[in-house]
Amino acid sequence: MHRKTSLLIVHPDKESAGPLALVDVSGEFRCDWASSGREAEEMARDLFYHVALVQEQPPDMHGYELAAVLRKIHIETEVILLGEAPEDEIERENFEGDVFDYLPTFADYESLIATIRRALRRQRREVDRRNRAGYELYGSLAHEIRSPLSAIMVSSNLLYEELVPQETGQPGGNKDAIPRLVQNVLTSASRIDNWVEELLDLAKLRCGTFTLKPVEIDSRALLDEAMDLVLPDLRNRGQSVARDAADYLPPVTADRGAMVQSLVYLLENASRFTPSDASVRLNAWPEQDHLKIEIIDGAPPISAYLLARMSNPFLIVEADRVYMSRLGIGFALAAYLLAAHDGRLWIERREHGNAFCLLLPGAGLVYNRKP
Repeated sequence: MHRKTSLLIVHPDKESAGPLALVDVSGEFRCDWASSGREAEEMARDLFYHVALVQEQPPDMHGYELAAVLRKIHIETEVILLGEAPEDEIERENFEGDVFDYLPTFADYESLIATIRRALRRQRREVDRRNRAGYELYGSLAHEIRSPLSAIMVSSNLLYEELVPQETGQPGGNKDAIPRLVQNVLTSASRIDNWVEELLDLAKLRCGTFTLKPVEIDSRALLDEAMDLVLPDLRNRGQSVARDAADYLPPVTADRGAMVQSLVYLLENASRFTPSDASVRLNAWPEQDHLKIEIIDGAPPISAYLLARMSNPFLIVEADRVYMSRLGIGFALAAYLLAAHDGRLWIERREHGNAFCLLLPGAGLVYNRKP
C-alpha cells in the first residue's frame, strides 16, 4: 500500500489558515496541525514529517527558530516558511540551511503545492546522496580497517612464535623482537580506536546529541594545548611545527575540549600530508573581533576537484594512502565543531602547501548556534 507524504502544518488557527486548509482537504497528503512551536516540536519527535509548513511567527517562537529545531530532530524534513525572507544578510545565512523556501503568508493553493513538490524532489535527492555516502563509508571502513587489522594479526602470530614453545620445545630465539611486535599491535589497535571515536563524535554531531560547554579561553593556551598533543607524533615522523602568533590574541568563548580536538584533527591531517623533515606551520592573529588561525601543510596544492569534495567526511584521498591511510572524518568533525561555535573552516591553496583557515568569534561576541 502506498504511504502518503506527511505534512506538518504549524498555524495557530486552522479555521483562518486559508490555502493551507485546502492542502489538508486535498487528500494528496496526510496533514497534522500544530498551533504552536512547542507542540510542533513534540509532534516531530514522535513522527517523521516529510515537509513542515511553518507560519513565520508562531505564538511561542520565531519561524526560523522552529525550522532549526525541526531540522535538528529530522535532518530530512524540509521546512517551508510562510513569510518574507529575512532582509538581514547575517540572519539569512544563519538559517538558510534550515529553510527550503519562503512563501508569502497568504500564498495561493497552486504555489503551495508546487513548492511542496519541489521540496519533496530535493528531499529524495538528499536521501539518495546520503545513502551513497553511507555506501562509501562501508567501503572506506573495510579498506582502512583492513590494514591495521592485518598488522595486528601478523604481529600477534610472530609474537606467538616468540613466546610459545615450538616443535623444538623452546620459544623463538629473537627476544629483542618482542617489544617491537607488541608496539605494532598497540599502534594498530590505537588507529582503529581513533577512527571509531571519530565516527561516534560525527554521529553525535549529526544527531544533535553533542553537548557544548562554552567558557572563556585564553587563545594562546588553546594553541599550546593542541600542539602538546600532536608534537610527539610529529617528531616521530621527523617533523616540527613552525609557529607564528601575534603578541596579542583575543580570547574566545568556546567548548575547550571541542576546540582543542578540532585543532588536533587539523594538525594531524596536515602532518600526514607533509613530508618527513619538513614543518607544519601554525599561524594565529586577531582579525577584527575574531581569532584567525592557519594550519599549513607541506603537501602539493589540493586540486579544485578535491576542494569541492572536502565536505564529504567519508572521502578517501588517494594521495592520503601514501602517507598513512586515513578517512577524512577529522576534517568534517572540525568543520561541524567550528560551525557550532559560529566559526568558519575553509581551505586555501598556497604555492607550497594548503592552508586550513579557522575563524572564531572573540569572547565578546555571543554565539547561539547549536551543533
